[in-house]
Amino acid sequence: MSRKAIIWIALILIIMTTTGIITAFLLDQESIEKDHTVGFVKADYDIYFMKDGIRYEANEVVIPNTTVIKAGVYHINVVDSNAISFIENLRIDFKVTSNIDTWVRIRIIETLIFKSENQLGLITESSITTEPTQYFIAANWYDNQADDGYFYYMEPIKRLDENNANVLPFIPSYFEGVFYNARPLGYEIQLAIVVDSVQLHEGPIHNWFYDTPPWGGTWT
Repeated sequence: MSRKAIIWIALILIIMTTTGIITAFLLDQESIEKDHTVGFVKADYDIYFMKDGIRYEANEVVIPNTTVIKAGVYHINVVDSNAISFIENLRIDFKVTSNIDTWVRIRIIETLIFKSENQLGLITESSITTEPTQYFIAANWYDNQADDGYFYYMEPIKRLDENNANVLPFIPSYFEGVFYNARPLGYEIQLAIVVDSVQLHEGPIHNWFYDTPPWGGTWT
Protein backbone atom coordinates (compact mmCIF):
# COMPACT_ATOMS: atom_id res chain seq x y z
CA MET A 1 0.00 0.00 0.00
CA SER A 2 1.37 3.38 -0.95
CA ARG A 3 2.27 6.08 1.58
CA LYS A 4 -0.44 8.35 0.07
CA ALA A 5 -3.14 5.72 0.57
CA ILE A 6 -2.11 5.21 4.21
CA ILE A 7 -2.38 8.95 4.86
CA TRP A 8 -5.88 9.09 3.35
CA ILE A 9 -7.04 6.13 5.46
CA ALA A 10 -5.69 7.80 8.60
CA LEU A 11 -7.50 11.04 7.76
CA ILE A 12 -10.77 9.18 7.17
CA LEU A 13 -10.44 7.42 10.55
CA ILE A 14 -9.79 10.73 12.31
CA ILE A 15 -12.84 12.32 10.66
CA MET A 16 -15.04 9.32 11.57
CA THR A 17 -13.83 9.35 15.17
CA THR A 18 -14.36 13.09 15.53
CA THR A 19 -17.84 12.83 14.02
CA GLY A 20 -18.70 10.08 16.49
CA ILE A 21 -17.60 12.22 19.42
CA ILE A 22 -19.62 15.23 18.21
CA THR A 23 -22.71 13.08 17.60
CA ALA A 24 -22.48 11.53 21.06
CA PHE A 25 -22.14 14.98 22.62
CA LEU A 26 -25.20 16.29 20.80
CA LEU A 27 -27.23 13.25 21.79
CA ASP A 28 -26.21 13.74 25.41
CA GLN A 29 -27.20 17.39 25.22
CA GLU A 30 -30.62 16.48 23.81
CA SER A 31 -31.17 13.92 26.56
CA ILE A 32 -30.29 16.44 29.27
CA GLU A 33 -32.67 19.03 27.86
CA LYS A 34 -35.58 16.58 27.69
CA ASP A 35 -35.09 15.15 31.15
CA HIS A 36 -34.51 18.41 33.00
CA THR A 37 -37.49 19.59 35.08
CA VAL A 38 -37.84 23.36 35.24
CA GLY A 39 -40.69 23.41 37.78
CA PHE A 40 -44.16 22.14 38.57
CA VAL A 41 -47.50 23.61 39.64
CA LYS A 42 -49.70 21.90 42.22
CA ALA A 43 -52.44 22.97 44.64
CA ASP A 44 -55.10 21.00 46.49
CA TYR A 45 -57.87 21.62 49.03
CA ASP A 46 -58.30 20.54 52.63
CA ILE A 47 -61.91 20.44 53.88
CA TYR A 48 -62.72 19.71 57.53
CA PHE A 49 -64.77 20.83 60.54
CA MET A 50 -63.61 22.52 63.75
CA LYS A 51 -65.72 22.10 66.87
CA ASP A 52 -64.60 22.97 70.40
CA GLY A 53 -61.03 23.30 69.17
CA ILE A 54 -60.95 19.78 67.69
CA ARG A 55 -60.51 19.03 64.01
CA TYR A 56 -62.79 16.50 62.29
CA GLU A 57 -62.43 15.27 58.72
CA ALA A 58 -65.29 16.00 56.30
CA ASN A 59 -67.19 12.99 54.98
CA GLU A 60 -68.02 12.38 51.34
CA VAL A 61 -71.68 11.86 50.47
CA VAL A 62 -73.05 8.33 50.07
CA ILE A 63 -75.59 7.86 47.27
CA PRO A 64 -78.96 7.00 48.88
CA ASN A 65 -79.95 3.33 49.01
CA THR A 66 -76.39 2.27 48.09
CA THR A 67 -72.91 2.09 49.58
CA VAL A 68 -71.44 4.09 46.68
CA ILE A 69 -69.61 7.31 47.56
CA LYS A 70 -69.92 10.53 45.56
CA ALA A 71 -66.19 11.13 45.22
CA GLY A 72 -65.21 14.71 46.05
CA VAL A 73 -68.72 15.68 47.23
CA TYR A 74 -69.04 16.49 50.94
CA HIS A 75 -71.99 16.53 53.34
CA ILE A 76 -72.70 19.81 55.18
CA ASN A 77 -75.29 19.71 57.96
CA VAL A 78 -77.69 22.66 57.94
CA VAL A 79 -80.23 21.27 60.42
CA ASP A 80 -78.55 20.47 63.76
CA SER A 81 -76.39 23.21 65.27
CA ASN A 82 -74.86 20.66 67.66
CA ALA A 83 -73.63 18.39 64.86
CA ILE A 84 -69.91 18.27 64.12
CA SER A 85 -70.62 18.75 60.39
CA PHE A 86 -72.87 21.78 60.98
CA ILE A 87 -72.19 24.56 58.50
CA GLU A 88 -70.81 26.96 61.14
CA ASN A 89 -67.98 24.47 61.79
CA LEU A 90 -66.93 24.19 58.14
CA ARG A 91 -63.32 25.06 57.30
CA ILE A 92 -61.54 24.99 53.93
CA ASP A 93 -57.84 25.58 53.28
CA PHE A 94 -55.78 25.30 50.13
CA LYS A 95 -52.30 23.77 50.11
CA VAL A 96 -49.88 24.97 47.46
CA THR A 97 -46.92 22.64 46.84
CA SER A 98 -45.71 24.23 43.58
CA ASN A 99 -41.98 24.85 43.41
CA ILE A 100 -42.52 27.87 41.14
CA ASP A 101 -44.70 30.94 41.60
CA THR A 102 -48.33 29.98 41.04
CA TRP A 103 -51.68 31.68 40.59
CA VAL A 104 -54.60 29.87 42.25
CA ARG A 105 -58.34 30.14 41.71
CA ILE A 106 -61.06 27.96 43.22
CA ARG A 107 -64.73 27.27 42.67
CA ILE A 108 -67.28 26.12 45.23
CA ILE A 109 -70.05 23.96 43.77
CA GLU A 110 -72.90 23.45 46.19
CA THR A 111 -76.42 22.09 46.04
CA LEU A 112 -79.11 22.34 48.68
CA ILE A 113 -80.66 18.86 48.92
CA PHE A 114 -83.92 17.66 50.45
CA LYS A 115 -84.11 13.97 51.33
CA SER A 116 -87.42 12.18 51.66
CA GLU A 117 -88.16 8.54 52.53
CA ASN A 118 -91.01 6.49 51.08
CA GLN A 119 -93.00 3.65 52.65
CA LEU A 120 -90.41 1.11 51.52
CA GLY A 121 -87.64 2.97 53.28
CA LEU A 122 -86.05 4.17 50.04
CA ILE A 123 -84.58 7.66 50.14
CA THR A 124 -84.99 10.17 47.34
CA GLU A 125 -82.84 13.28 46.89
CA SER A 126 -84.26 16.46 45.41
CA SER A 127 -82.16 19.54 44.60
CA ILE A 128 -83.62 22.82 45.80
CA THR A 129 -83.08 26.07 43.92
CA THR A 130 -81.96 28.79 46.29
CA GLU A 131 -79.53 31.67 46.62
CA PRO A 132 -75.86 30.62 47.07
CA THR A 133 -74.82 30.16 50.68
CA GLN A 134 -72.80 33.01 52.16
CA TYR A 135 -69.48 31.92 53.66
CA PHE A 136 -66.95 33.94 55.61
CA ILE A 137 -64.03 34.17 53.17
CA ALA A 138 -60.49 34.92 54.33
CA ALA A 139 -58.63 38.04 53.22
CA ASN A 140 -56.78 38.18 49.89
CA TRP A 141 -59.40 36.23 47.94
CA TYR A 142 -61.23 38.04 45.14
CA ASP A 143 -64.85 37.03 44.55
CA ASN A 144 -65.37 36.79 40.79
CA GLN A 145 -68.29 34.37 40.99
CA ALA A 146 -70.66 36.70 39.16
CA ASP A 147 -68.44 36.59 36.06
CA ASP A 148 -66.87 33.14 35.92
CA GLY A 149 -67.80 31.34 39.16
CA TYR A 150 -64.32 31.52 40.75
CA PHE A 151 -62.56 33.03 43.73
CA TYR A 152 -59.00 34.17 42.94
CA TYR A 153 -56.09 34.32 45.35
CA MET A 154 -54.70 37.78 44.68
CA GLU A 155 -50.99 36.99 44.93
CA PRO A 156 -48.76 34.42 43.23
CA ILE A 157 -47.56 31.83 45.71
CA LYS A 158 -45.45 28.69 46.02
CA ARG A 159 -44.50 26.15 48.69
CA LEU A 160 -42.55 27.20 51.76
CA ASP A 161 -39.87 24.61 51.10
CA GLU A 162 -39.45 21.08 49.74
CA ASN A 163 -41.20 19.52 52.74
CA ASN A 164 -43.82 22.15 53.59
CA ALA A 165 -46.81 23.39 51.60
CA ASN A 166 -47.97 26.98 51.75
CA VAL A 167 -51.42 26.89 53.34
CA LEU A 168 -54.02 29.43 52.22
CA PRO A 169 -57.05 29.67 54.53
CA PHE A 170 -60.27 30.12 52.55
CA ILE A 171 -63.08 29.59 55.08
CA PRO A 172 -61.25 30.13 58.39
CA SER A 173 -64.37 30.53 60.56
CA TYR A 174 -68.03 31.48 60.49
CA PHE A 175 -69.26 35.07 60.69
CA GLU A 176 -68.47 36.50 64.12
CA GLY A 177 -71.58 37.05 66.22
CA VAL A 178 -73.86 35.53 63.55
CA PHE A 179 -75.68 32.19 63.71
CA TYR A 180 -76.86 30.15 60.76
CA ASN A 181 -80.64 29.91 60.48
CA ALA A 182 -81.04 26.12 60.62
CA ARG A 183 -83.29 24.49 58.07
CA PRO A 184 -86.01 21.87 58.72
CA LEU A 185 -85.20 18.18 59.02
CA GLY A 186 -84.31 16.52 55.72
CA TYR A 187 -82.17 19.31 54.27
CA GLU A 188 -78.41 19.29 53.71
CA ILE A 189 -75.80 20.92 51.51
CA GLN A 190 -73.67 18.81 49.21
CA LEU A 191 -70.48 20.64 48.36
CA ALA A 192 -67.62 20.07 45.91
CA ILE A 193 -64.46 22.09 45.29
CA VAL A 194 -62.57 22.83 42.07
CA VAL A 195 -58.94 23.96 42.33
CA ASP A 196 -57.31 25.54 39.27
CA SER A 197 -53.66 26.56 39.45
CA VAL A 198 -51.31 27.88 36.76
CA GLN A 199 -47.75 29.12 36.58
CA LEU A 200 -46.99 32.79 37.08
CA HIS A 201 -45.42 33.31 33.65
CA GLU A 202 -48.31 33.70 31.16
CA GLY A 203 -50.33 30.96 32.88
CA PRO A 204 -53.49 33.03 33.47
CA ILE A 205 -53.34 34.52 29.96
CA HIS A 206 -53.12 31.18 28.14
CA ASN A 207 -55.21 29.05 30.50
CA TRP A 208 -57.79 31.45 31.95
CA PHE A 209 -57.87 33.85 28.97
CA TYR A 210 -57.54 36.95 31.13
CA ASP A 211 -54.96 39.47 29.96
CA THR A 212 -55.17 41.16 33.37
CA PRO A 213 -56.49 40.06 36.79
CA PRO A 214 -60.24 40.53 37.42
CA TRP A 215 -59.38 42.99 40.21
CA GLY A 216 -57.08 45.07 37.96
CA GLY A 217 -53.34 45.48 37.62
CA THR A 218 -51.09 42.87 36.00
CA TRP A 219 -50.33 39.19 36.51
CA THR A 220 -46.62 39.78 37.02
